[in-house]
This record gives sequence, C-alpha cells and structure tokens, in this order.
Amino acid sequence: MPIVFSAKLDGSEAIRHYHISLVAFYLREARRHALACASMPKGEESHFSESLLAILLSALCVEAFSNEMAESVIAEPELPDFLKMRRRFKKPSAYRSSVTWKTACLFDTKFSHALDSDALLVSRIDSLFELRNALVHYNLTASAGRMHLPAPAQIPVEGGGMMTVIDFEQAATRVEKPLISMVDANSARESYNTSLAVIKLWNRLANAPAGALSAHQEL
Repeated sequence: MPIVFSAKLDGSEAIRHYHISLVAFYLREARRHALACASMPKGEESHFSESLLAILLSALCVEAFSNEMAESVIAEPELPDFLKMRRRFKKPSAYRSSVTWKTACLFDTKFSHALDSDALLVSRIDSLFELRNALVHYNLTASAGRMHLPAPAQIPVEGGGMMTVIDFEQAATRVEKPLISMVDANSARESYNTSLAVIKLWNRLANAPAGALSAHQEL
C-alpha cells in the first residue's frame, strides 16, 4: 500500500504523505493535444508540437499508471525489485519495453490476467515507448531519413585495378523516412488510444463503474 504516514522514535519529525495522482491529468492532456493536432494541416509547426505533446503525455500516463498501481499491488519488500526489474520481475526478451513488462506484471499480480493474451495491446505499448524513447533520447544519425542507393560501380582502370564510382544523382532504390515523419496526427491519436486502452482494461477487470471513463472515448 502507498505510504501515508511514517515516523521514527528517535525524536525526528514524522511525515504524513498526501498523494496526488497525475494519471488522469496526463490522459486528459494527451487527448486535448491529440485533438488539437488532428485539426491542423500536417505542414504547420503547431501540428508537430501538438502531436509531440500527445505522444509524450500518453507515455507519461502509462508509466505513471504503472508506478502508481505498483505501490498498491506489489508487496512493499518487493517494490524495489519491481521498479528495477530484478529477481522474479526480470524482464524477458520478448518484451521490448520495460514499461510494457511492468504493466504486464501488475495485471498478472492483481488480476491473474496475462497481458500477453492481447498481443496487439502489448505491441501498441511497446511501440509507444519505442517512439517516446527515440524522441526523448534523440540521436541525430539514428533519427535521420535514409535514401538507399544502388551499389557503387567498380570500373577497371588502365594499368590494372578498379576504381569505385559513387553517383549521388542516381534515383534511390528505397527511402526510409526520418523519425520526425512519425510525429503526426495518426501517432498522436494512436498514442492516446493506447494509454486509454490500458486504463480501460484495468477498470474492466477491477469492476469499476461503467461511467468511470465516460469523458474519454477512443479517437
């Protein structure tokens, strides 16, 4: 359970905790920015910024939800192992994202529900955090677009030997889009829908009131 009061009998101050959940705030703000993004032309600078905010806030929502539920679901002595994914909480290689794995652990511990039973949801959470990590831990080369060109030509030269010729005017055989192209209204909407799907599933298994998320519908 979350700590609400702690004290030592050594004359030091006691501490009373008052908790403030940010899960609903992140979810609400992710929805707001995803809707704003959808109403703007893709070329506008605001389109990118609104989409970026929706993606990041959606990821914040899922991670905050995971960490918040952990304090209620995971036994206090095991909580450090859970947060650091040690011992019985060690992440298997099948999960690409640590947040996805932690979320799966919580569903299993609380409801004996295998998140793997919904492979699509697992994939969506993994994809959300892969995009979030690529944006937060930006790497110029890894995030660049890539134009694949035909192999350099090898031309014989007089006297023997070969000369390598690279023609940068050749048409690309295929193009890999840069990271920035993934930050749009579609990824904003999908990110919000993913965070909402996690919380809706939890509420359903917890028999929460039917209208608990009435303000949040899929976009």
